[in-house]
Amino acid sequence: MEEEEEEAEEQYLEDDEYEPSEQEIVEYCEWLGMDPKTDKVLTWIAREALKAPLPENWKICYTEEREVYYFNVRTGESIWDHPMDAYYKALFRQEKVKLEKKRRKMRLFS
Repeated sequence: MEEEEEEAEEQYLEDDEYEPSEQEIVEYCEWLGMDPKTDKVLTWIAREALKAPLPENWKICYTEEREVYYFNVRTGESIWDHPMDAYYKALFRQEKVKLEKKRRKMRLFS
């Protein structure tokens, strides 16, 4: 069982060609708070987030029920969400503000 987890972790960490499915992207967009119609141009954030590698000192772990969690080997911290999720959530909010400003500007000049 432990060997399977290590293989899954190695595959996850080494699979640079991983491409998330459209369903995974849609679900992550929803988690971020994206509107599928008005924020469609920002879906690149979800794709990038789903492909994000773990930061240094973090490793993927599994509960007995096979649920994923993340463990920082340096600090001993355990979390349920990917360590980069907060970064991508903030990036989405930042990019959405830029997009809304751009759209308002375009309406003024049209």
